[in-house]
Amino acid sequence: MSSGDRNELIRNAVAFLNDPSSQASPLAQRIQFLEAKGLTPAEIDLAIRQASQGPSNATAYGPAPYALLPPPPYRWDWRDYFITAVVSGAVTYGAVALFKKYLLPHLQPPTSTAYEEDRNALTAQFDAAEALLKEIQAESAAVRAAVDAQKEQIDQTTLHVEAMVREVHDGEAKTRDEMREIRDEINSIREMLPKMIERNKESQTQSMAELQHELKSLKTLLLSRAPTLPSSSSLPSTPLPAIGRPSIPSWQLASAPPVAAESTPGLAAPHARQSSSDSTTPDARPGSPARSRSIDGHASTGHLAESALSNLRKSLSQRPASPGAGTKSPPPARAHKSTLEDRLRATFTIGDTSNDSTPAISTRVSPTPATPPVEAEKPVAAPPDPLTIPLPESPPPSPLLSPAPLLPASPKPQSPQFTDQVSVLEAEAQIETTKHEKPPPTDVDALQERLKLVEKRFSDVSTSFKRLQAEKASADAVLRELTPLETISDSQSLRDFVQNVLLKSEMSLEEIAPQEDRIGELRDTHRLESSSQSAQIEKLKKQLGESETLLAASQSSKAEIDRLKGEVERSKQVAKEEEEKRVKAISLLKTVRQKLVKAEKERDDLQRDAGAAKDKEKAERDSDQLEKARLRAEIETVNTEREKVVAALKAHDKEAAALRGQFELETLTAKSTHSKEVATFNSRISSLESTLTSLTNDKNAFFDQLQMRQAELESYQLRESEERFALLNEDITEARREQDNRSRESGSSAEDVARLLSAAEAKAEVKLGDLRKQISVMEKERSDSEAQWSRKLREKVRENDELQQLVGSVTKTREMDEGLVDKLKEQIKVLEDEARLRQVEVADLKAQSAMLQDAESSTKVQETETAAKIHALEQMVEEAKSREAQLRTSNKTLREELRKVQSSAALLERQRNPGVGYWKEPVAPEARSVSSASSDSRVASPAPTSPKNEEEVNLEYLRNVILQFLEHKEMRPNLVKVLSIILHFTPQETRRLIAKV
Repeated sequence: MSSGDRNELIRNAVAFLNDPSSQASPLAQRIQFLEAKGLTPAEIDLAIRQASQGPSNATAYGPAPYALLPPPPYRWDWRDYFITAVVSGAVTYGAVALFKKYLLPHLQPPTSTAYEEDRNALTAQFDAAEALLKEIQAESAAVRAAVDAQKEQIDQTTLHVEAMVREVHDGEAKTRDEMREIRDEINSIREMLPKMIERNKESQTQSMAELQHELKSLKTLLLSRAPTLPSSSSLPSTPLPAIGRPSIPSWQLASAPPVAAESTPGLAAPHARQSSSDSTTPDARPGSPARSRSIDGHASTGHLAESALSNLRKSLSQRPASPGAGTKSPPPARAHKSTLEDRLRATFTIGDTSNDSTPAISTRVSPTPATPPVEAEKPVAAPPDPLTIPLPESPPPSPLLSPAPLLPASPKPQSPQFTDQVSVLEAEAQIETTKHEKPPPTDVDALQERLKLVEKRFSDVSTSFKRLQAEKASADAVLRELTPLETISDSQSLRDFVQNVLLKSEMSLEEIAPQEDRIGELRDTHRLESSSQSAQIEKLKKQLGESETLLAASQSSKAEIDRLKGEVERSKQVAKEEEEKRVKAISLLKTVRQKLVKAEKERDDLQRDAGAAKDKEKAERDSDQLEKARLRAEIETVNTEREKVVAALKAHDKEAAALRGQFELETLTAKSTHSKEVATFNSRISSLESTLTSLTNDKNAFFDQLQMRQAELESYQLRESEERFALLNEDITEARREQDNRSRESGSSAEDVARLLSAAEAKAEVKLGDLRKQISVMEKERSDSEAQWSRKLREKVRENDELQQLVGSVTKTREMDEGLVDKLKEQIKVLEDEARLRQVEVADLKAQSAMLQDAESSTKVQETETAAKIHALEQMVEEAKSREAQLRTSNKTLREELRKVQSSAALLERQRNPGVGYWKEPVAPEARSVSSASSDSRVASPAPTSPKNEEEVNLEYLRNVILQFLEHKEMRPNLVKVLSIILHFTPQETRRLIAKV
């Protein structure tokens, strides 16, 4: 572009910038306009500077000093007139030309082409209406799909809410079950501890009282017997062989008679009892060897006691008998008898209650395995284990002596063994009382009898003591398993532990009560929320039903629209057919007119017909023009309505696109929130599972530690029992040596007995010290177990807090779901409004379709009129054509049949052998033609003369026919037909042969 043009652009830009109307707009828009006009940024800056300088320069010059004169009026001359004439002539010529070109065709009556154009316009309008209907159908389908998608989304949200409610209920049930289990455990511990404490106290006090009583009786017996023994120098030295002979203990015999149970007294039972009590008094402690020896030495105490008794018998048999020994003991005292019975009855009841009430928690510490009962009539085959011998119950008063046999292994109540023991012990007590009053001289037989009685008593007491000790060990094991205590003997620590457990249980119950109230409140809130949600869901379902009814109504309107479309298509087809008929009629009329023009005779008739035709055409043209005007007006109205509908549809599309975007954003946000919630729930579930696995692992570890400790305890007990067994053997050997020394000497002094008693007391004190050490160890273990229980309680409290947090998160998610439901309700309302708009649009379309139906009816009337005119001519032409076609087809068929008959006859005549007898009689061509016309398969078959000739086959004829057909390829299909007739082939066989040929 030249510089002058650029300067002109700059001047125009300056004028534009100085224009007051343009100055009202912002500067950015003016610059953008100048850039659109082709100005560069430098030119725009220059124009802005010039525009800013222009007003100042204009004001600097000031107003003009002189006013301008108006120009003189202009006068026309001949040139002006000439130009106006030329211009006016040109304008008129142009107007006339335009009138002829554009207006005159419209003023003239419409021709066939105009009718076709109108019809095409109508079809185009129908197509546009159909397209609109299709668009409406597509939009309604999209709306229905959106409604279905929203319905599915609502169903999914409701299912999600129901699943969350179900999870909350399951969590509540789990917490309730756990709290119930904790409560049951606390109640069971609370019920078990007092019974265990009382039972252990009673068993300990009773066992200690019995031991003290036995020690006192042994001490008094030894002190009373020591001065009565004569010296070895004053007594005769001849021993009694029958008495001094060592005998087998009664419990080792296979079957002992009742006399043997009463004949052998002895004096070593107290010593054996002391040794057994020394071996069994220490408690079961993991670090004490005496405790392990006491538990494992139970099985061998009976054997040791019997060996000690046999040694005592041997020593007594070597001593001389006293001269003043009585053979019979005085009658027993009634008071001492009642005391002994009460004591035995108390021991038996303690054993029964301990066996009934002690829970079998640890199988390793159960001391009394079940043994089958032995009948009283059967002999005892072998001595049973003392641990397995049950104590009899306390019998009613019975005779003192009973002849029934002694059965140590029989568990029956009121056994004769027990009555014999009671009577003998009463006699012994009476003897002791008489000895205290006046020490009579002792007899060896009486001493042996007393020794036997003491042996029996010692065996019974040892079994009862073993039973009590086993029960104490089982109670200690139960305490070790369930409490931090180690034994029942520490009553103060046990009382403190029980008080702590009770306080903890009360505290836990106090904590459980508000939790239960909270759970009840949560249950009520959940119930109310579920009811409200169910009501909302029912409302949504009702709304969905209404929308479905609306959709059904729209579908019915769609069906009506489809029906109208079908009618329109049918009318279009009819119009096309009528148009074709009209074209044909016009062509026929043209031919007729040409013939009439050529014929001079019918000129007048043609003129009249032409005048009438012209009048009719004028009337038709007038009516067509009116119809066209009406149709054009209708078309214009339809176009305006269509434009309105299109605009409305475009606006609706925009709204639908906006709503679709909003729905997509909402779905994306809902999906993201749902995924986050699922991730949080999964993390919580994994954390809970990890805590559960850790708790199970801790439980398994504690169980393994308990098993290891029990195994160590058993090993310690075994080692301790072995050591105690060795110590007892040493004590027994020492006692035997002392007894031998005593028997060799002339007699024993009271100082030795006192020394022995002091040694026994020292041993008892040592064992008491061991027991105190065991108690301290048990206290330590109790403190450890208390710490463990407190840790478990803290873990349970933490789990309860986690469950509360989970319930809070579930309530939050429920609130979010309620917000989603509200949003969906709003969306449903919007869709309902859209459905109402669609109904209005459908009503408009129905009105348009009614108008179109009116137009179609008018066109149908016109078409019927034209059809009535053309129908007669068409019928005549069709009849002529049909006749001509029939004649042509019949002519063709006759010609083809004649040609076939002639060709076949000529061929057969040429190829026929004149010497064959079957062909002597000539066959008429008419017969062959008839046979060929009747059936194509019988072209070359001769007419038989009789039924016999039909059945008989001339082989020579067949050979000649087959050879003739085979020589010519074009005749082979006919050969197949001939053979099928002659050989009576089935249709399937003939078709197969034809296919092969």
